[in-house]
Amino acid sequence: MRIQDNLGLITWTALDKALYFLFGFVTILIFNHTSTFDFGLYSLLIFLNSWIFTVGDSFALNIIIQYGLNTKNTARVNSIALLNMIALSGIISLVVFVFRDLFAVIFNESNLIEIAKLTPLLSLFFIPRTFTLKLMYRDRNMKNVFLINLFFFGTIAALIFYSLFQKISLNFTNLSNYYLIGALTSSIVGIIVAYKKIVFSLKGEVTIRELYSFSWKIAYTNILHTIPKQVDIFIIKLFFATETIGLYSAAKSLYRLFDEAINAIYGLLYPTAVKFIQNNDYNSINSLINKSTSFVFWIFLLASIFIISPIGDVVLGLIFPINYTQSLDYLKLMVLTTPFLAFISFYSIITAEGKLKYLLKGVVLANVGFFITLLIVCFTHSDKFLPLGLVSFFSIFGLTALYYGITKYNFKPRYLFLAFPDTINYIKTKFKL
Repeated sequence: MRIQDNLGLITWTALDKALYFLFGFVTILIFNHTSTFDFGLYSLLIFLNSWIFTVGDSFALNIIIQYGLNTKNTARVNSIALLNMIALSGIISLVVFVFRDLFAVIFNESNLIEIAKLTPLLSLFFIPRTFTLKLMYRDRNMKNVFLINLFFFGTIAALIFYSLFQKISLNFTNLSNYYLIGALTSSIVGIIVAYKKIVFSLKGEVTIRELYSFSWKIAYTNILHTIPKQVDIFIIKLFFATETIGLYSAAKSLYRLFDEAINAIYGLLYPTAVKFIQNNDYNSINSLINKSTSFVFWIFLLASIFIISPIGDVVLGLIFPINYTQSLDYLKLMVLTTPFLAFISFYSIITAEGKLKYLLKGVVLANVGFFITLLIVCFTHSDKFLPLGLVSFFSIFGLTALYYGITKYNFKPRYLFLAFPDTINYIKTKFKL
């Protein structure tokens, strides 16, 4: 399978992830006009909502790709997936709302009450966005994925620029309202572009037991997988002030560019792997995974070298305001993991084949490393090393995936260099050399 044969798909995926890159500059504007305290609160809201919908996505919506590709089951799977999504996100957000005073006491932050009050409404606005995105990923319609995300980030960015122009304060209240409006706009656009795919019925061949059996296996694995990426700031909040959360979250906001790139690649590889497995075409799967791993490895490696280098230090030093200097140090530690992210591609085959016990083992090992490292840092109050928990998680998770790739999918170290001849051949073809 050649990369150049899928340039249309890859191009729209690249454009979609470019939105995250461009929004990174908007985030930098927020850094420069928001206190670390307000940004810390805003981050707690975003990561709480992200965790709710990551759990919901893994339990409720992954069946759309795993079983919805079969047109006989599409409408039935859609119905069950949406009902599960509404129930799960609704229950979690209402629990947060009802116990808001208790959470405020536990985390020693009274403003968590305001975050809890926003959670049910934010969940309601996010459901159509998340559901329609999954439908588009199933069909590999990355153009519509791009449009849905464009209106989400574009709306928030437009409101941020308007606030700066009108000299409106970028405090927690305004930032959270902009996030709500972006979610609502994105959901409306998602319904518009995906309306032909939004079909519901209870008729189909796949059984509810089969769907729930798959969902549970994915759900408890993904719950563990999301803890280091989305719940870590709540663990850190137990030991450190909200201002520290703001500094740490600022670094994570930029590191998210790498994480979102991996999510995009996984979003492409997973449905493709499911399709190839159904056709018993394992040669294409191996070719696809090996080449994508090679490209991602070298791109991420070069990006991390730039960030850590003196040139990157100068460039990022100009971007980060003086009160966010610690965030730059956090980011340098985080990017140490980026080359290992390339190997996560192997989990797409494991998931597509239904061998979820291997995925679970990788997640459990990575979480053990994460908790041990982060708790040592927190109990010793070594705030300079807060990212080491995240570094430990991604390093172990990526290396475990590499082990699976070598032992189960015949991956060879030399395959890491496949990107070079493929790129050279493409250039030769493009310019007819």
